[in-house]
Amino acid sequence: MMDKKKNVENTHTAQDQYEGNALLRAAYLLFWEEKDPDRRAKGFRVFLMELAKRMKEGGVGPAPCVDVNGKLIDALDLENVQVGQKVVLQEDVWLKMDTVTDADGNLWLPLFFHTEEVKAGQTSIVTMPVLLRDILRLGRDRDDVQGVVVSPFTKPFTLGKELLTQFLDDYDECVMGSETRNKEG
Repeated sequence: MMDKKKNVENTHTAQDQYEGNALLRAAYLLFWEEKDPDRRAKGFRVFLMELAKRMKEGGVGPAPCVDVNGKLIDALDLENVQVGQKVVLQEDVWLKMDTVTDADGNLWLPLFFHTEEVKAGQTSIVTMPVLLRDILRLGRDRDDVQGVVVSPFTKPFTLGKELLTQFLDDYDECVMGSETRNKEG
């Protein structure tokens, strides 16, 4: 008979998981802070290239999540749990990426490069690493959101569904083309 307990263990620190995003974050900040329109456009292209590079490397970002079925809080001893500690859950916990709301009431999926950015405005109690590629795809595919907002609590920039679709289509074509060429050669 199988044990129905769910084991949850964090084997990485936030530093380990997100340190590969340093160049991506730097490219984003250079783009975001640029005032000259021509240099800003070039900076945006560099940011997108760095984003594609991190996606290909399997890069992750911290994603704030909400407890959909309300089982997580009941399962944790919040006064005694410690970072990195193994936790055994008796029931399934359903998590969903949290959203942020803009001034017009529109929902966006947040895209963060490091946990420090999340802490600037986080309301969720759970943050977990999610592939950057998956965050962008969810922003494109979820009906309840308008897209993705990069660094929403510090230096926000939105990537709407049209831009996400074009970027992800180009990314998939580039990656698939590269894999096909590698198999043939």
